Amino acid sequence: MNTSYCIMLPFLILAVLLNNINLSHADPTDGFTPVPLTAANFELQKPYDVPLQERYSYENGIHKLWVYATDKPHDPNSRTQPRTEIRIKGLDYSSGVWQFEGYGFVPNGTSGVTVSQIHGAAHDSNGAAHDSSTIILRIYDGNMRYYSGNLIATAMYDKWFRLNLIHDVDEGTVTVFLDGVQKYKTKDRGPGDLYFKCGVYAAPRSISYYMESSLLFLLLASSLKHHQVCGADPTDGFTQLPLADHNFDLQKPYNVPLDDRYSFKNGVRSLWVYNHDKPFKTDTTTRPRTEVRIKGYDYSSGVWQFEGYAYVPKGTSGVTIMQIHGARKGATTLQLRIYGGDMRYYKFDLIDTNLYDKWFRVNVIHDVDAGNLTVFIDGVKKFVKNDQGPGDLYFKCGVYAAPRNSSNYMESKWRDIKIFKK
Repeated sequence: MNTSYCIMLPFLILAVLLNNINLSHADPTDGFTPVPLTAANFELQKPYDVPLQERYSYENGIHKLWVYATDKPHDPNSRTQPRTEIRIKGLDYSSGVWQFEGYGFVPNGTSGVTVSQIHGAAHDSNGAAHDSSTIILRIYDGNMRYYSGNLIATAMYDKWFRLNLIHDVDEGTVTVFLDGVQKYKTKDRGPGDLYFKCGVYAAPRSISYYMESSLLFLLLASSLKHHQVCGADPTDGFTQLPLADHNFDLQKPYNVPLDDRYSFKNGVRSLWVYNHDKPFKTDTTTRPRTEVRIKGYDYSSGVWQFEGYAYVPKGTSGVTIMQIHGARKGATTLQLRIYGGDMRYYKFDLIDTNLYDKWFRVNVIHDVDAGNLTVFIDGVKKFVKNDQGPGDLYFKCGVYAAPRNSSNYMESKWRDIKIFKK
């Protein structure tokens, strides 16, 4: 069987902007105020003759949607191609500026599938739509195209990518960003009754037999008139360093196989441990852990940054999910711990709250020369602290049981881990 699928982890940003928005030297979402979606905003479309659970699942905050090339359309009166999609309801639009944001992962083999679209376009004088969609973003052989035509980006297979789609209805343009970089801009197809969709929708031809995508939680956002964008991303001014498999050293209880405490699937690393587990080697009395230790980028000076997207399921508590190992005195410079869904500096200062059951972006900057640490959550500076002196330093993430008050089961998931340096 020639299988193919796409992982989409969208933070859907729908924003109404009016005039004078300046996006130069800024994140595509700057100036947009997120508005959470509820279940009522999610309409699922799947082949009409199969139960929903045979084409859709929801687990750990991820919507998974899949479809086969031989499937029926979503409606018995339709002759469209097979699909399993989320249609955003209650937020249809016909003017202003709106934005979709999502994180995607497309494994090798997926081809001929729409992963995101804006449905709706201009109507003629008789009320008939000129087209059914304003934009369709398709994957063909690992490349992203505008419908089956213009090339937007290449080499999209087997890596996470960030997708931002901005529709300025009043200006009549659609702009596509990938990983924060503008990749494509085109005229839209005129105003109409418009809404966003994401998932899997088979192209008219040249499609793989099996198509799948997964979707992370969705958000909405709005902005004010004459908003001037001036925000900066924590990684601005840094240089990303390459990471390969040999840079990820796995530490787990010494007496159990790795696959009993760790999995890596579709770009997501799942790490778990039990409070009664053994330490990671026989000659230590440290607490149980399953962690990724970044190798090859140990440091003792300069400015370094760790970035990753984390997910902590409800119930996990009393656990370090990210740390900088090494210090002038003591074993660590920084530990980010989860207690009852809140993040703390060790067991002390509160950094952020309500982090259970959702993906969040973690950026930690260590300026060794200045002697300080800065923690960002979802791009917002949350905590600044003096470090604990220079030493032999490196980054770690996963689950490492705190000295006390740990839950019996501890788990964290990580994706899109990156290391930067100035």
